[in-house]
Amino acid sequence: LDEESYLAIAGQLDPSLPYDWWRPWPPWNGDQEADAFVYAHPPLFLIWVWIWTQQATPDPEMIRGLKIALALPWAALLGWSVGFLAQKYTRRPWMAGLAWLLAPITLLGLQRGLMPDLMLTSLSTLAVVGWTQGLRPSKRDPSWGWLCIGGLALGMAVLTKYPALVLVPALLIHGRALGRLRISLPFWWAFGVVWVGVELWLWSVYGRPHLWEVLTRADEIARGSMGGRTLGMMTRLFLGISALFLLPHATKKGMLVLGLVTLGTTAWGLNTSTPLHWLLPLTVMAGLGVVSLAMLAMEVIGSRGDEERIDLLLGSWGLLIALGVILGHNFSAPRYLLPLMVPLAIIGTRVAERVPETRRLWWLGVVLQALLALTVTHGEHRFARASDEAAIALSERQS
Repeated sequence: LDEESYLAIAGQLDPSLPYDWWRPWPPWNGDQEADAFVYAHPPLFLIWVWIWTQQATPDPEMIRGLKIALALPWAALLGWSVGFLAQKYTRRPWMAGLAWLLAPITLLGLQRGLMPDLMLTSLSTLAVVGWTQGLRPSKRDPSWGWLCIGGLALGMAVLTKYPALVLVPALLIHGRALGRLRISLPFWWAFGVVWVGVELWLWSVYGRPHLWEVLTRADEIARGSMGGRTLGMMTRLFLGISALFLLPHATKKGMLVLGLVTLGTTAWGLNTSTPLHWLLPLTVMAGLGVVSLAMLAMEVIGSRGDEERIDLLLGSWGLLIALGVILGHNFSAPRYLLPLMVPLAIIGTRVAERVPETRRLWWLGVVLQALLALTVTHGEHRFARASDEAAIALSERQS
């Protein structure tokens, strides 16, 4: 439903006044304000859709091609960025690439051309490429070109969706650990010029800062409980890249801690109306999510011996994405976890390379998630066709 709404917004959009449109969305519902400035995202994705819809007015036959056109540049950029990081930081980049591509969240996300999450993930991952290449410890002097590319990419990612800001503390932690934070200034200047420049422009047009407007009015839009979002995030990681192959090597104490965290998360997230027969599958799915996040946390802790501290960067980035879903979003959609698939795939591959006897379990996990990805994708397409048929049937009865 959101995808078609973006087409409707693009039909009303004036890029010089990017919030002068209206949709019957929360918090307005049946009412209408003077502008849509409370809309939670900056305007870059709206302008991106507007640019493509200027070529022709979308009709039902064109929408499929439009979605491909909107998605293809970002899918290509994301694929290149993931491949670049995998090539640089794993001995078997094809192993990391397959694990990332065949994750259900990734496969679904690559098909969502009319949603901003693919654009956000592509730009954020490019920002990590620019950062790591700009601050390579093997070179005494930083690469200003790479740092500027990374900063521009992060600025554009934040102008797509504010949750891209979770990458900022991860980069600061990594830069300080490398002792190269001071020489990363070109990255932050490029980032600041892009993001702050657009925010100041919006402030001048609408008379108030956009991020402040979004934060101060966030309670006007209904949101799930924090426990529900936590359980939702853990169970949706079941659609991601599971670190199940690590379980045979876990200590008794570690298994106990993982079990207690899983049971606590499940109990906290369930509500009184949840049927009892959902308890076991939800707990199992949440357990896989807990294991995946535990792997990221362990790699952050154990990254001291690595000159480039890449596990610290990727692990903290992934953990902050998960924390951002719990604290910052209204609910825990799988597409919010699309950026998390990048650090999970690369770190998971690095772990499997260090523990060769887990490799068969790793490949079993990849095959299972590929089957799940194809099944869920098939179901999504069936659901989309059924939705179209229902809308057509309704429109024929009601003018």
